[in-house]
Amino acid sequence: MSKLTKPQFIKVRDLIDARSGYNVYIKVVKTEEAKSNDGQTTFIRAVVADETGAANAFFKGEPSKLIKEGATLAIRNGKIRLIKGQISLEIDIFGRITPETV
Repeated sequence: MSKLTKPQFIKVRDLIDARSGYNVYIKVVKTEEAKSNDGQTTFIRAVVADETGAANAFFKGEPSKLIKEGATLAIRNGKIRLIKGQISLEIDIFGRITPETV
């Protein structure tokens, strides 16, 4: 059995090199509620940042309840999608968002 290791957190500026499985501390700068094209799914579109940069983010389901302007959060095992050349932070079923005090 392998020993669990402590997660390594990176900065927003380093996310382009981490397509999936990244861990990052972020602060939510701006939020906007939106619906999918079919109108069935509601999600939160947000701008998140740290001291090194900012990125767009999309959250749906249970994790979206934590996304409030001014909140400091940790994204663990996140994934990145490039949308029109812009980084978009997301989580899938293996990712996790937790409130933080960092």
